[in-house]
Amino acid sequence: NVFRKLMAQSDKEKGDVLSLEEILAEGSDPGEKRPAPQANSGGTLRTGKAKLRALREAMYHSAEHGHVDITIDIRSLGVPWTLHTWLETLRTCFVQHRRPLIQGLLKDFSCIHEDEYTEELLTHGLPLMFQILRVCKNEVISQQLSVIFTHCYGPFPIPKLTEIKRKQTSRLGAELQRKFKASVS
Repeated sequence: NVFRKLMAQSDKEKGDVLSLEEILAEGSDPGEKRPAPQANSGGTLRTGKAKLRALREAMYHSAEHGHVDITIDIRSLGVPWTLHTWLETLRTCFVQHRRPLIQGLLKDFSCIHEDEYTEELLTHGLPLMFQILRVCKNEVISQQLSVIFTHCYGPFPIPKLTEIKRKQTSRLGAELQRKFKASVS
């Protein structure tokens, strides 16, 4: 797998690459004192942030193009879900009938930060989850979805729903309905 080979490259092999700070420091005045770059403190942090940014972008593109296994591999490296990548991965797993992955994704919903809940959750996420609930007859998936719905709705009691009865608009409508029922019987 190409992705795993790229991730397996050690930082030692990347040691020849200069940072922007080092390149800029080479062009400065020789009399000007600059602290020597520290490999383990700031350098690791910068490469860590750059690596995380690259992994987030790779996760986004793999989710967009339906490469679920790569997306899950990147997630297993500790890259956090965004709402969009989570929804795209869930949608792809649903289309591909991958129930075990759907269960894992539904468990991961709590990892998505609430500040990421956007209109996309309402327009795409909830309809997708209700469709999964309607189609999948799996008890675990149903329970996980109920937890998500409860989380989204909040701690408030659900208002009582009353059935709306349709009123007949005219006597003629009621008469026609009776005649139709009589002719069918």
